[in-house]
Amino acid sequence: MTNSFIFHVCSAMLVIFLLVYAPIEGLIEQRKRVAGNTDKLAGYRSQALWAWLPLLPVILLIPLAGLSPALLGFRLISIAHFSLHPAAAIVGIVLFCLHLGYTIYSIIALKSSAAVQEQATRGMTEAYTAFLPVTAAERKAWVPVALSAGIVEETVYRGFLFFALAVYLPALHPLAILGMSSAVFGLGHVYQGRDVFKPLLLGTLFGFYYLSTGSLFPVILLHCVQDLVVVFLFDGE
Repeated sequence: MTNSFIFHVCSAMLVIFLLVYAPIEGLIEQRKRVAGNTDKLAGYRSQALWAWLPLLPVILLIPLAGLSPALLGFRLISIAHFSLHPAAAIVGIVLFCLHLGYTIYSIIALKSSAAVQEQATRGMTEAYTAFLPVTAAERKAWVPVALSAGIVEETVYRGFLFFALAVYLPALHPLAILGMSSAVFGLGHVYQGRDVFKPLLLGTLFGFYYLSTGSLFPVILLHCVQDLVVVFLFDGE
């Protein structure tokens, strides 16, 4: 099915990136943001560009290791793909639809009501707000950040990790793989401090939706829309 040597090398590269580089780099950059020692606009542009870096080993697997994109989640919806109980898969699909609908509703509500914006931003920690786009220029620069995060993070944390964990630990139940991939996703967002539970929860939900649909396409869509919500939190010029 694959060239095992290339697969092992690319897997090792990604593991090092996800478990070591990403958390440390995120903490360093967050401290700079909180201290005001970084240009947020430049940071967004850099993040949108460098976010594609972990995707490189995954892309290399396709021609060099003979890995089909379908094995990484780029396939049509199929609730039977992960052998999840049909009832659980249906629950996941229903939750996905509700989640997507609520996210779109949140964008509309934030865009149309200053009171909703105030309520949504009340109680946010300094570590969390330091990362968010406030001015019009920052909000515009955030859009490619959101889109790149949705595509890359779902491909790596859900598509690749689910496949790789199943290869290396074939006895694992899909729900155990979900838990492990969600923990790695949370680690990559540890820079958010006590708010890290938010990406941890979202990562678990995204993973469950992936298990339920058998496809990355719906999850990428939801992730992108979810990350675009913050564009409408502030009205600063």
